[in-house]
Amino acid sequence: MLFHYTNFFQKVMELSNGSMKRTRMLQTMIPARDIEDVEIMKHRYDGFEKEMNSNASRVAVVNQLARQLLHVEHPNSEEITARQNHLNQKWAELREKAEAKKEELNSAHGVQTFHIECRETTTWIEDKVRILQTTDSLEMDLTGIMTLQRRLSGMERDLAAIQAKLTALQKEADSIADEHPEEAAVIRERITQIQVIWETLTQMLKERDSKLEEAGDLHRFLRDLDHFQAWLSKTQTDIASEDTPSSLSEAEKLLSQHQAIKEEIDNYTSDYTKMMEYGERITAEPSTQDDPQYMFLRERLKALKDGWDEIHQMWENRQQLLSQSLSLQLLDRDARQAEVILNQQEHTLAKDESPTTLEQAENSLKRHEAFLATMEANDDKINGVVEFSRRLGDEGHFAGDKITKRADNIDERRMANREKAQALLERLRDQLELHQFLRDCDELGEWIQEKHITAQDETYRSAKTVHSKWTRHQAFEAEIGANKERLHNLQKAAEELAKEKPEYASHIQPKIEDMVDQFDVLEQTTKEKGERLFDANREVLIHQTCDDIDSWMNDLEKQIESDDTGADLASVNILMQKQQ
Repeated sequence: MLFHYTNFFQKVMELSNGSMKRTRMLQTMIPARDIEDVEIMKHRYDGFEKEMNSNASRVAVVNQLARQLLHVEHPNSEEITARQNHLNQKWAELREKAEAKKEELNSAHGVQTFHIECRETTTWIEDKVRILQTTDSLEMDLTGIMTLQRRLSGMERDLAAIQAKLTALQKEADSIADEHPEEAAVIRERITQIQVIWETLTQMLKERDSKLEEAGDLHRFLRDLDHFQAWLSKTQTDIASEDTPSSLSEAEKLLSQHQAIKEEIDNYTSDYTKMMEYGERITAEPSTQDDPQYMFLRERLKALKDGWDEIHQMWENRQQLLSQSLSLQLLDRDARQAEVILNQQEHTLAKDESPTTLEQAENSLKRHEAFLATMEANDDKINGVVEFSRRLGDEGHFAGDKITKRADNIDERRMANREKAQALLERLRDQLELHQFLRDCDELGEWIQEKHITAQDETYRSAKTVHSKWTRHQAFEAEIGANKERLHNLQKAAEELAKEKPEYASHIQPKIEDMVDQFDVLEQTTKEKGERLFDANREVLIHQTCDDIDSWMNDLEKQIESDDTGADLASVNILMQKQQ
């Protein structure tokens, strides 16, 4: 604890002494009325500010030591608190003085900078005045007008910059006058000097503009010629610097902008025609043939004509490029849609459709037929992309090779998908036919099993019903014989199917052989049952025949022994017929 207490007081003493030293240093930083002295003071202050920032952390350490000592209730807590508060107060006062000095130096620097800018602006304006003064001796002939126009044209940008600078200086002068009333008179004088010379310059410009206006048509011609050449150069640059579109919307936008340029060119046609006619007329006079200025003007007119022709050619070239770019973006959009369709088709065709039942075969075929209908509907769209690509290639499109290659790829995929779809259609139809055959086999097999159970029935042993069963069995045999045609039809269908699709033989042959075997067993069982029923029915028939003969003989004896000879002709005839 003693160490912390001693350390605290040592650091407080160091910082207090440093604070007084820095306060005296601030007092020596008095800004002068010279920019170099002010900048030296600002440099000294920058070093002072760095020291202040580094000492701020030392003050924070002292405050931390004080809090630690007070936290443990040091017996000298009151003295520690007093020393801490005194240090913080001195430090805060030093920072306030430092900030005030910083503002003072910056303000002084601003004032001196203002004076420098005023002097520079004055010199700038005076230079322009001297340039205009050199035109006083110019005559208002072609040479004089062209020279004066060039001087005035070259001065236009500078005049706008000077005007902006004057406005800024006026605003800065008002601000400085508020902050430094002692400088207000000097500042106002500076601004007044600049305004006077500026008014001189503007008056000289007006006088020279008036001289040009007095020159009449020649002046207007040269002025319009300068303006037209500037516009021509700018428009050529605009056309040459237009971007290459990277999307459909950008292509449409650039094409619209390019069309606006064409409208602007067309609007200048009348001006161009008038200028060329006037220029050719004044340069065709014999007295001007050897005049250097007129020779130069003829060269300008020739360059103007070449530039006019060139801008039309540039526009046409750019128009063709943008039109082809628009076509390329349209094609790219449609081609991407076609490729999405082809991807979906390929994904669908890649699925393994191998139905295992008749219902699955029928559903698979229906789905594929619906797929084919959609495929056919999309074929026009895909084929349209291919034809559009071919047309662009034939028209010499700048991306013709790339377009043709992509179109070939799309067309190849389209044809491959159509071939796969057709092959799958045939395979699904074959599988449907196979499953229909297998269904017919299953139905016949179920019918055979059902009839086989009937054929194995041995209830014929009852003598009372044997005759009726014999009669029904004869009908049963007829049914078996009639359904044998179903077996023959299946055999014929199996032969044709195996012949057309040998790969199905392993499914067909065992099935049809099993059907033949089952039918043979059914026929044999039916035949054996028929024979047993016939044997059982033969004995019943003999007894029944004997009973019938006995009954007939009894009836005959009764007729012979009868005494009835008839009472009339009709009854006699009836008795005679019975007798016969």
